[in-house]
Order: sequence, then C-alpha cells, then structure tokens
Amino acid sequence: MRDVDFRLVFTGLETPDDEVLEKANKKTNMNRSIVDVTKKISSYGMVVNAGFIIGFDNENGQTAKRMNEFIQDTGICVAMLGLMYALPNTMLTKRLQREGRLFEEFSIFTDNKTQIDQASSGLNFITLRPRVDILKDFVEVLNYIYKPEHYYDRVVRTCLSLKVTNKYKHNFKKVLKNLRSFSRIVRQVGFNGTTGKFFWKMFFTVLFKNPKAIEWGISLSAMFIHFYKHSNFVVDLTNQQIDYIDEYGENMYNQKRTNMTETKVTTYAE
Repeated sequence: MRDVDFRLVFTGLETPDDEVLEKANKKTNMNRSIVDVTKKISSYGMVVNAGFIIGFDNENGQTAKRMNEFIQDTGICVAMLGLMYALPNTMLTKRLQREGRLFEEFSIFTDNKTQIDQASSGLNFITLRPRVDILKDFVEVLNYIYKPEHYYDRVVRTCLSLKVTNKYKHNFKKVLKNLRSFSRIVRQVGFNGTTGKFFWKMFFTVLFKNPKAIEWGISLSAMFIHFYKHSNFVVDLTNQQIDYIDEYGENMYNQKRTNMTETKVTTYAE
C-alpha cells in the first residue's frame, strides 16, 4: 500500500473491550495492542481512521471511560462513533428477531429528516442495558473526543508517528491552491478563540519535530471544523432522546416503537 502511495486507511475497531469483541465475533482485534498496530500503520506513512460502536449487549458502566482512553491513546483523529444498529439480513438482526427485541419498523432508515446516520438513528432494538445509560455514554465519548484540546492532542500524536514517503509531488498550481486553503483554515481555526492555541501548538510542534507531516496536521485541523459542528448536532439530538426517556420511561419509549403489549414490553425491560 505504501508503494502505491496509499495515505489513509479505515479500520473497524468497534470497542477496546475484548469481551465485547468476542461476543461480536470480531476476534482478530482481541489480545493485541491496537495502539502498537496503529503506530505500525503510521510508520508506513498512512493515517488511520477508525469506526467505533456503543450499544453492544455486554457493555458496562466503564464503557465510555475505556473508549475515551482508547481513542486518545491511539491518536486516531477521525474517530467515527456510532450507536449499534441492526442492519437487515445480518446475524445480529436475526438474533434480535428471535429474542423479540428488534424494532421491525425501524430496521431501515425511513425518515430522511430525523434519521440521518448511525449516530442519530442507532439502537433500533430493545437494549439489555438501560437505554439512557448507553445514550449518556455515547454523549460522553462524543464530547470528549471532539473537545478541541483532546482532538489536537491526537493530531500531534498522529503526525509525530507518521513517516511520510509520498511519491506524488504537487505541481506549482496545486501548491498555490494548497496555500489558499491553508490561509482559509488558519482564519477559521488559527484565529478562533476555541481552537487557536491548540492549532498553533500543534502546528509548531509538528513543523519542528516532523515537518513532512505538517500537511496532515493542517488537513486534520480542517476536518475538525466539520467534526466539531456535527458532534454538537448529534449530542443535541441524543440529549433530546434522553430527556424523552427520562420523562416518559423506557417502557413507553419501547412501546412507541413496537406493537408489543405493555406486558411484553415490561418483561423485556426487566
């Protein structure tokens, strides 16, 4: 991949908890240091993006804490966090159907206004853990990983571990275009009260310690503009859901999404 100039890879890490991975049958990620694996990939000049999921059946009260530490230690900046979603015709969906826990009418995206992605439309089933606890973990992790100081710390970690060996070189026209982009990024994050000090600390740290990776530092800073807005948007939607469940109860929430009788809903909630 390095020989043909790959510069970014996406990995499905899902969770740092080996017990959860085992039940999900993702055993290739078990019993190994994902931090070391990430650094190994970075040593070939590739930035690692990753997907993470909250909402597995056998999570516990330490899930958010471990997820935060895990993402921060790996230095993965583009951490795509989603809620568990049972997709049609998967083993998970079939199991949830057998257990009577699947919200059949919510097994596909149907409302483009409110069902935007896995982050805003996940947990389409009756959860074993209290749904509010899962949603609060989700909010906690999103707030943590996209807090400016945490994000820019990961940018530094990523850039310092990169051994950039790009074969493709920019021509003069591309260089000018990049300079214009850089000036726009500086205006939005470098002279911003929320991100400015973290951006410049990252910029000069990478520039002096691993200057070949500075382009990635700037690119990841540009990505943060979107991530920060989107994470706040998802947090707001999730908090609305938490407020609804707090007000009406989890039984009512589940009943609204199924045609199950009150007795059956109560049984699963218990």
